[in-house]
Amino acid sequence: MGVDTPTPVDDKDYQVPFRFSGKIDKLTVRVGPVQLTSDEQQVIRHARAGANN
Repeated sequence: MGVDTPTPVDDKDYQVPFRFSGKIDKLTVRVGPVQLTSDEQQVIRHARAGANN
């Protein structure tokens, strides 16, 4: 999981190195309070500020 920083991925710039051919048997998502370091919080604040411009 990650943070969505509204910057798109350009298919011209990024090509996946291989096609996923496996099977996902189970995916567990636990929702709870956000637990970010102060550095991670600063990155998010910076990304949000840039998105508002």
